[in-house]
Amino acid sequence: DFGLAHLHRSRAEGGFEPERLREFCGSKSYCPPEMLAAQPYDAFSADVWSLGVCLFALLSGFFPFEEASPRDWRFSRALRAQMDGHSVTATIFGFYARPCPFSAELGTLLDEMLCVDP
Repeated sequence: DFGLAHLHRSRAEGGFEPERLREFCGSKSYCPPEMLAAQPYDAFSADVWSLGVCLFALLSGFFPFEEASPRDWRFSRALRAQMDGHSVTATIFGFYARPCPFSAELGTLLDEMLCVDP
């Protein structure tokens, strides 16, 4: 939806000017934690988070969290697992007493996409 798009200023030497956004946009299920906490966020990192949520849901058949905030017990437990050095992806499957069916490489990719404060 290009109504939610942001036009970044480009640099003369290539790439884009870094800037922090403040607008809340999208559905809570896809929003990164910093957006839900009303903190300035990096749009590129926010897009990676949202894509990680989409990829997880597409491949597993369910969303990893209802929302990435302390109000969602799944997010709180996944964040604790990440801080303890455990796989967020495997932790989420553990909520439902199911083994993670993903390859190690896919699990690592999803863990990195769903990393809080990368």
